[in-house]
Amino acid sequence: MDDKLQSLISKASERIQAAENEHQAKVQREEMQRVNENAERFKQIVQTALGSEVLEALGPVTFDELVLESSMSFQQGGRTFRLKSVAIPPGLAQIEEVTGGGVSYMPQNPQFNLVHEPNAKDVFLDTLGKALRKAPL
Repeated sequence: MDDKLQSLISKASERIQAAENEHQAKVQREEMQRVNENAERFKQIVQTALGSEVLEALGPVTFDELVLESSMSFQQGGRTFRLKSVAIPPGLAQIEEVTGGGVSYMPQNPQFNLVHEPNAKDVFLDTLGKALRKAPL
């Protein structure tokens, strides 16, 4: 193969690789934007559904941003819980107790809809109350 053809092939390969790299970077940026938007939406949904009175009563809460599920963590009675989004877009949620040093989670039923369930705050409080009455895991 002559030098000119080799140079043309090399430059074409470089352009193709650069285009693939740019495409992957774009996909990653879009995915991160989606994750951030879902996390922010979940935070707003929780704040609206539970209200400031419940959030203040829970004490410090932390909103966690995960790839597939957003969550809000809090501690009560020396135990750690999280309210986790179980659907995208966020709205359907479930309380879980964090166990095993933070590596496993015990779901507390029922799942409930923070957006379309008018008594979501009551379901949250009732579910949390039942979990707190159970022996720690």
